[in-house]
Amino acid sequence: MLCDMREGEPFYAMAAGTVVGAWRNAPENTPGSLHADYVAKKFAGGGNHVWILQDDGVYALYAHAQTGSIPAKLCPHEAALFSGTSGKGGSPMEDEVKVEAGAKVKAGQFLGRVGNSGASKDGPHLHVNMQKGDDPVAMAFDHGLTTPAVGGKAKPSGPWTKLEGKPLPGGEILIWPPRPTGNYTFKGTPGDEFQTLFDHMSDSGMMPTTIGCQNNGATYESNWVPSKGTWRCHHGMSAAKAEARHAEYTEKGYKRTSSFTCGSVSVAVWTKK
Repeated sequence: MLCDMREGEPFYAMAAGTVVGAWRNAPENTPGSLHADYVAKKFAGGGNHVWILQDDGVYALYAHAQTGSIPAKLCPHEAALFSGTSGKGGSPMEDEVKVEAGAKVKAGQFLGRVGNSGASKDGPHLHVNMQKGDDPVAMAFDHGLTTPAVGGKAKPSGPWTKLEGKPLPGGEILIWPPRPTGNYTFKGTPGDEFQTLFDHMSDSGMMPTTIGCQNNGATYESNWVPSKGTWRCHHGMSAAKAEARHAEYTEKGYKRTSSFTCGSVSVAVWTKK
């Protein structure tokens, strides 16, 4: 999988495992061309890269990192170029990059920064490859939303589907990755798009503190913070439905912390520590 990311952005281990191969000091390309030493096969197609044998038996390759950005504790090889020449691309692993008794890594551990080394002609990006034996392995994603796309476009209202530990669906799709947790405020979200925003924010590990609406739910405004405890939220409710929900959640130990009515539409948030 190729991930277009800004040069210098950090990337992290997807799962726990052991480093079995790495290279960290190969020179980088000028976008639009390949470095002369790579053309001469003096280092691998992965450029600066890390091979991790995950605890589940899957080999994961993270390739094309910035020169020197892969920590030395993960890569004992300090040379810029191979002692001989490369005979392969990024996969399978080159003999010269192999690491004996490599470092253990945890899921989420820093591995390096996005660069443009090796067989990376068009610009900085991260190349991730997973395999078990000689067979490719589909990558499962804990978070993110996808929707079918036509010509790279899709309606903001979706439908969007949470990945929730599944691989990417086939066909042409758009991916809405989770955003960094933090404090966010949204104003003027169209009513037919609010559910999509709600799914995206909750999938990103956040919860609403207050939600308001205008003109019978034509638009919404909402404030979000990192999620804590358990919470429930409903929008587009009638007055009767709102009171029924309130009675239900109160009985379960929740407290209504935000409530708003605009015309015939109500929205509310309930939380429990």
